[in-house]
Amino acid sequence: MPSSTELIRLLSENSPPTPLQASELRERISELDARLAVLDVLASDIERDRAQYNAILSPIRRIPLEVIGEIIATAVPTTLKDHHSRQRLIELCTVSRDWCNAAHCLPELWRGIILKIYTTRLAYSKVAAWLRRAGSLTRMVLCHQSGNRCLCDRTGNCVMKSALVAKLLFEDPPIDHLTLNVDSIRCLKAFFDLYHAETAANTSASSLSSLSLYLRSGTPDDWMEPNVPSQSVFTKLPPVTSLELRFPQLHNIAQDIAENYGPHLTDAQLSRLTDFSIGWDWINTKFFSVLRRCINVVTLTISFNRCDSMREPALIPSLVELSSQPIRLPSVRTLRLMNMDGSLLEYIVTPKLMHLHLNIDGDLDDGTVDVPHLLTHFITRSDITHTINSIRIDQLSCSSWDLRQALYQLPSLTHLVLVDPLNFNSIFTDPYTTGLPDTQFPALTHLELHAMPTSYDPITVTRYLSLRKGPRACLLSFSYMRHREVTSTEPYPPVNYYPPRELGET
Repeated sequence: MPSSTELIRLLSENSPPTPLQASELRERISELDARLAVLDVLASDIERDRAQYNAILSPIRRIPLEVIGEIIATAVPTTLKDHHSRQRLIELCTVSRDWCNAAHCLPELWRGIILKIYTTRLAYSKVAAWLRRAGSLTRMVLCHQSGNRCLCDRTGNCVMKSALVAKLLFEDPPIDHLTLNVDSIRCLKAFFDLYHAETAANTSASSLSSLSLYLRSGTPDDWMEPNVPSQSVFTKLPPVTSLELRFPQLHNIAQDIAENYGPHLTDAQLSRLTDFSIGWDWINTKFFSVLRRCINVVTLTISFNRCDSMREPALIPSLVELSSQPIRLPSVRTLRLMNMDGSLLEYIVTPKLMHLHLNIDGDLDDGTVDVPHLLTHFITRSDITHTINSIRIDQLSCSSWDLRQALYQLPSLTHLVLVDPLNFNSIFTDPYTTGLPDTQFPALTHLELHAMPTSYDPITVTRYLSLRKGPRACLLSFSYMRHREVTSTEPYPPVNYYPPRELGET
């Protein structure tokens, strides 16, 4: 190794080292490289240990179980969980013991399950273990026949007679709500027969209180049923208090069936119902017969499947009679009219109504139905001017002024929701330009405007609402349009303020 004097001289000038000096320098470089390699290993070990200690001190380990639970609930938001949602939830439970405990502390994560009757390989013990975690919450099960058509018309063996379905009905844990997607009347009859056979064989009654039936097939042979009401398959309906019926759409049904068929529900079955939902656009008057007997229904939902059945010539004589003698629904407090033009309001009376939801189908709204006028007439005839609390209207295309005239003097209207309105400006007038006392919407405390066009500027609405003080203060929830399609179940988060954003922003 060169002396320090020689090394300083070599560093301060450009003279090349002697062969001996070069050899000694290369040897020294090799020694330093070896020392660096050892230090690199030590540094890697130190970095690894430091990362492990930091991980132990990570703030995520101190997140409360309640927050972790909310994260899991956001990641798996559906109530009824299919195979993929269940797998996702199980994956989140394997993150750590805390994540697993947090998931088990949220009973709403476990209260619903979707089963494919054709292909399910789940043992009942696993289904029961899943649902038991729901605790005291109502449990919901959806059973459908996968993508395969049931062969009961050929083999006589229906998938609805499965042992899994039977155990769901009567064994622990109790099932409160059951949804069935069935192919035909035969499958529906098989389920009803199974229910009554299990009822006779079990000492304890079924806990089933709510039933949803989605009837899919439009093939005429699948709807062959006795014309005698007492022999109808619907006479075997379980004694539930909440019932949802969804019939095949009109364009999937043979004309002779659509004109003559209707669910033969008995007076006893209908009088037992407090919650009734029906999706039916078939052209016959049996629908009105069903409505007339809903004397104890508190929550009523009617969907016309985006069909203009009320305009069919065959119904005109019945509609003329109903306009003078409307159907009285004495117990209804919540009414939802979905996927229609709103003309049904002319033929019903609801003296106890508190909550109204109108979902106007834009494809049916050709301007021939004056919804604000119908709404005013409906409220007056039902005598609910002083009792109706909330109104929601989706996709209404009338002017803001017409809608205002129908609603602005309702003394008990506290909550108004408008979703995807067309031709909308403002339902408020400026009281300071008229010099008159401000009496519009006297009880309104919450106004929601959702799926608004991106060109809409809510400054007029916000300016007026800012002037309402004290007991007249009103909360505004606002969001811009994400897309034109709006469903009744889509959540609209409260988003305040302006100016207009780009499409897709809120």
